[in-house]
Amino acid sequence: MATNNVSKNLKDLTPQEFTEFFNSFDLVLCDCDGVLWMGCGLALPRAVEGVQLLKDKGKLVKFVSNNSMRSDQQYAEKFVQLGMRDYKVDDIIHPAKTMAWYLKNINPEAIVYPLLTPAAIEALLRYGIRVVPKQIDMNALTFSNFTQYMVEHDPPRVDAVIADAWLATSFAHLVKALQYLKDPKCQLILGAMDAMLPVNADLAIPGFLDCYEFLKKYSNKTPITMGKPSKLLEEFVKHCFAITNPQRCLFIGDSLKSDISFGRSAGFQTLFVCSGGIDNEEAMLNTLDDYKPDYYTNSVADFIDLNDIVYPTKAMAWYLKKIKPAATIYPLIASASKKLLSSYGFNLIPIDIDVNELTFQTFAHYLTKNGPTKVDTVIIDYNLATGYAHIIKALQYLNDPECKLMVGATDSMVPLTSSLSIPGYLDFYEILTKYTSKEPIVMGKPSKHLEDFLKEFYTITNSKRCLFIGDSLKADIGFGKSAGFQTLFVSTGINNEEDVLNAPEMCTPDYYADSFADLKELVLEQGMLESKDALGNGNGIKNI
Repeated sequence: MATNNVSKNLKDLTPQEFTEFFNSFDLVLCDCDGVLWMGCGLALPRAVEGVQLLKDKGKLVKFVSNNSMRSDQQYAEKFVQLGMRDYKVDDIIHPAKTMAWYLKNINPEAIVYPLLTPAAIEALLRYGIRVVPKQIDMNALTFSNFTQYMVEHDPPRVDAVIADAWLATSFAHLVKALQYLKDPKCQLILGAMDAMLPVNADLAIPGFLDCYEFLKKYSNKTPITMGKPSKLLEEFVKHCFAITNPQRCLFIGDSLKSDISFGRSAGFQTLFVCSGGIDNEEAMLNTLDDYKPDYYTNSVADFIDLNDIVYPTKAMAWYLKKIKPAATIYPLIASASKKLLSSYGFNLIPIDIDVNELTFQTFAHYLTKNGPTKVDTVIIDYNLATGYAHIIKALQYLNDPECKLMVGATDSMVPLTSSLSIPGYLDFYEILTKYTSKEPIVMGKPSKHLEDFLKEFYTITNSKRCLFIGDSLKADIGFGKSAGFQTLFVSTGINNEEDVLNAPEMCTPDYYADSFADLKELVLEQGMLESKDALGNGNGIKNI
């Protein structure tokens, strides 16, 4: 968890830091409006997909909204429409539910006057709360008949006036509510406290605070608040979702005052997303400490990109952590890969050779005067700056019989564009193996170590239910078949269809297509691929 009131951008975390963050919570509490969709109902791109990923990764996901305008059934239909799986009506809490819970606890026989939507009133009725009909025909209202209504229809006993976001709220309703609030025993209960409500990316409208202020001003009542950041809502959320360790809970929201302050007050970790349109990154960086999140990012969809890719350096870190948690490494790798390894706690030897000023004399001096310290592993993978001098220095470290050689991607050719490919790093690997007689530990496809890491990372228990898609027969298809996956070759990279037909058995895919887009078109045309048709029999290749 971030500390000292310094908010961390998820995208600035190293892979190790992101992994630690991701492993620090079990329960996710997520706002809806401004996080998953806008107030108009328009879905935010990939947001539900991002939340679904959290569920698929084993996180328990629940929702806490300040919007009681939708019924539980309408929420369920919305989630299903957007592709959320395994959603249940009890997965969401909103002010109307909190109000009903509160009233049932303090006065099970309560009678209330509701300034609420039909959906919110429905929630109260389900809890057994009795509701006074509003009985005002707004279409035929005049001062004369309203005065008569106020005088002739003395209110029955009302235990509470409940007000929340309701677009039909009128002066007449507010004045009628004040009549009930004259009773000293009648409570004033309020819902969502949002100052502004996001309608879409370009439009936000004032919330209902001014209506609440009207009721408070003329009734002199201290209201009981049920929307975020209410303390009673916090109690209800912890009760409903059986939260015993708030620190293992992550609260995600788009409002600093409503969502983040609520999460901080409850002791949750907090993640602010800038997708709602009310608050942005600048506002977040300049806000009060009480509203400052532990983490922030553009959208909950960012979890997809941050969490879902596996590459050789991740596998290297995973492998080394198992065999040598504090390994000292000479890294012939890109700067981003160095950052990842450092984040795992490995000691990286600096590549302190200025190749622009290098001569045989200065290099010989460097090799003799700067003899190698104890190095556990030389790692080499894609790095455009790797040169002769770096290779020689690596050989010096590899003279130690205990020093291991670890290599990444083993692609013989690397496509830069559709018409341009360049050699991979195999020749550099071979120089190191030739002069050291070391058997390299391979972490790129089609490595067995990468296979083990992949299956652990994605929790793959049934390989045959996994389809591996790639453009390289040797690296991708060879890897997929070795791992027991189904394989689909796409001819958008190094190899083509002719290569497929002449490939050795271990590099022959179950299926092939011109591009990945072909699969999408087929799925759209057929609705879905029948499971029986999707199983390869290993006896031939099928063009999908």
